[in-house]
Amino acid sequence: MINFHGNYNFIDWNWLIDQLKDQQAQDNQYELGGILTPEQQRAYADYCGISDYSRCWVIRIDPGQTYTDSGAMGKGPRAHTHMAPCDPGHVWFADGFNFYNKFQGDTFKWSKADLPLRAGNCGRIPMWIMNVA
Repeated sequence: MINFHGNYNFIDWNWLIDQLKDQQAQDNQYELGGILTPEQQRAYADYCGISDYSRCWVIRIDPGQTYTDSGAMGKGPRAHTHMAPCDPGHVWFADGFNFYNKFQGDTFKWSKADLPLRAGNCGRIPMWIMNVA
């Protein structure tokens, strides 16, 4: 199950996106070490109600790309936050939910990290999603 958790506005999302733009991604994923401090990552996890997490990362999906996550994160909870304002054509599906037209900072908590997700970007700008699990 996935529920709306609130709007996380304790990070300057535009600043974070600017920091990540020129970084090297692996499979469209960015690690946050060296950009966000461990304390900032812990504060995000705490806000999301995830006391024991192993990873905090960002997914970038460029226009015309699709993304599939097998859900191989383990069995604990997971959360994701929409880092950029939604552009028409940004589509994010997980556990039967369609996340469309979400506001910058909208955060959702997942009951289990191993829920599969799919995303597609038919929009004009990259889609950026921060995750913790």
